[in-house]
Amino acid sequence: MTTTLLAVGFFAIAMAAMAAGVILSDRQLKGSCGGKGGEDCVCEIEKQRECAANQRMRALMIARGVDPDSLGESG
Repeated sequence: MTTTLLAVGFFAIAMAAMAAGVILSDRQLKGSCGGKGGEDCVCEIEKQRECAANQRMRALMIARGVDPDSLGESG
């Protein structure tokens, strides 16, 4: 029982120390891709490709005389 309490106490102190370190360092926590705009971020690259594809599709629709904003409307 004593060993369990010591282990739980140790982990509680360790977690409190890590939390204090994050607060005192005054840095933002980063997501799984390492923050926004990282060069090696797969998520960001995929998002950029998706955005570029959407822009190309929108330009193509405008060139063909279709209003891209009117799509998806029911009624």
